[in-house]
Amino acid sequence: MLIHILMILTTTLPMYNFYNAETLLARADFISGTLGGQDKKGQAEVTFTIIPTGKKLNLVAHSYCTKHGIWESDPVEVSVAE
Repeated sequence: MLIHILMILTTTLPMYNFYNAETLLARADFISGTLGGQDKKGQAEVTFTIIPTGKKLNLVAHSYCTKHGIWESDPVEVSVAE
């Protein structure tokens, strides 16, 4: 079974990490200016495809900003059915 997660990014932040609790599942990096630059917001779509390793996942997205530090999403619990 595969899980597909679509993230629509509308910010200038260059790095996005996707975790199951403390385990890094995926990462997307963008070069400066890809999502707008010069204080402009752009948009990008990233699809992460993961193979679940248990019956429940506790999914969290992180991003890093050089001005504001680390941003963390609210956790989302996903039950995996076979």
